[in-house]
Amino acid sequence: MVGCQAAIASKLSSYNWAEYIRERMVGCQAAIASKLSSYNWAEYIRERMVGCQAAIASKLSSYNWTEYIRERMVGCQAAIASKLSSYNWTEYIRERMVGCQAAIASKLSSYNWAEYIRERMVGCQAAIASKLSSYNWAEYIRERMVGCQAAIASKLSSYNWTEYVRERMVGCQAAIASKLSSYNWIECIRERMVGCQAAIASRLSSYNWIECIRERMVGCQAAIASRLSSYNWIEYIRERMVGCQAAIASKLSSYNWAEYIRERLVGCQAAIASKLSSYNWTEYIRERMVGCQAAIAGKLSSYNWTEYIRERMVGCQAAIAGKPCSYKIKSRFPRTGSSPLIRPSVSSPAFDLDLALPAPSGG
Repeated sequence: MVGCQAAIASKLSSYNWAEYIRERMVGCQAAIASKLSSYNWAEYIRERMVGCQAAIASKLSSYNWTEYIRERMVGCQAAIASKLSSYNWTEYIRERMVGCQAAIASKLSSYNWAEYIRERMVGCQAAIASKLSSYNWAEYIRERMVGCQAAIASKLSSYNWTEYVRERMVGCQAAIASKLSSYNWIECIRERMVGCQAAIASRLSSYNWIECIRERMVGCQAAIASRLSSYNWIEYIRERMVGCQAAIASKLSSYNWAEYIRERLVGCQAAIASKLSSYNWTEYIRERMVGCQAAIAGKLSSYNWTEYIRERMVGCQAAIAGKPCSYKIKSRFPRTGSSPLIRPSVSSPAFDLDLALPAPSGG
């Protein structure tokens, strides 16, 4: 064996193995290249892809994807719902908010915001001032205005504005006329009125009108009494009379009023003097006011205002239903919801007429 091994080793060491391996590799490469070049690889790849597509299509078409997706979604919803329902979200949100507030508060409180804002404003002012001071704003504005004026003037001068306005107006009128003529306004107004009546009736029926009217009248009496007691009526009447005399004098200057007034005054003075001297006006006014208050209080407390308002509304509804087109509703009350009671004003001429005392009886 030792001899054999020595003989084999001597042959192996003297053999050019590098050349042998190169020749074998070159032969293999030539054989492989000849086979690869003569094979139709494009057809082979196409057949394999067609087969794969057919196999995938047969599997996809036979599978119930709708049921599969539904089961997966139902399972996900159940899992999410179970987790969400068992979690204390209120406590979680509260802790997160408290933590955020604490963090923000600690940062805000420790920061010198006044100094920060002052520095930012000073820097911005310096930057803006440097840019504004170095720019010729007057020239810039003049050029922009001149350019705009030229552009606008060229467009306005070449456009037929009269024809444009006329066409727009004609089109609008035709559109409005077609809509108005085709709309059932009578039915619309009737439905709106019926709806308003029902809404008003429901509100009026549930409201305590007797108490409301009583409180408003008591309040008005107190307000009127406070104004009457504190107001200088003599000075007010004098000023009003002076103003009226000036206005009347300017209009009546062309009439011979001196003779007319003298004759009327002589007759009136004689009649009034005989009646006024014997009458106790202070007692008369006090009795009238006390009587009015007693009469008003007696009527309000004994009158069924709810039934009265219901009857008036029923009558109005009947009248409105019979005349939906020709009837105009004028509200007795202002839209502001104020009381129908007239509040006298010290500057209103109507207030002077309301306070006028009736003439004494007996001619």
